Amino acid sequence: MKKVLSASIISLIAFISFTASANANYCDIGYSYNASTNRCDPYWMDFSENDGFTSYVQLAVQSSNKGFASGFSITYWLELICEKKKLYVHVYSDPLGLYADANLYGNGSGQVKFDNGKVRTAKYQRSDNFEGIWLSDAKGFVKNLMKANSSVSLKISGINGPHIATFPKGDVGSYAKLLRNRGCSF
Repeated sequence: MKKVLSASIISLIAFISFTASANANYCDIGYSYNASTNRCDPYWMDFSENDGFTSYVQLAVQSSNKGFASGFSITYWLELICEKKKLYVHVYSDPLGLYADANLYGNGSGQVKFDNGKVRTAKYQRSDNFEGIWLSDAKGFVKNLMKANSSVSLKISGINGPHIATFPKGDVGSYAKLLRNRGCSF
């Protein structure tokens, strides 16, 4: 499975916007202003396509937190993809990839936690470009994400240390019917 929307395109979308200023009620692309908390919160974006030749559902959200490595601010992304009735979960970072610490076959395991619940093991396959990972149990992950109250956190060991990203549940539940209609049940 190749990545439908590349990290560089999503990075370009984020780069085009200016620095968020919650006090001015302005947020970067992919974030909306929350007046009750006076901050910018990430929301799920729909990059789905159905042009008669290609058809897929692709939902993406940025992490609530940023990572830092070698002077770079790193944004983590979580994508839910439904293509040809198969569900995929992709996690990656930009502008520096995760470079997940995996065995020679690209298999590895990290940790996942929904809300403040129990820490679980998450098995994954490293992506070919080393930017991210594909979770092995996509259906189980999405099922638990839909049940979560507010967030999911992932911890993936990388060659430069652990990457910890927290993603909001947000309005992902409103896309459940779209995923199911395309043949991706969970």
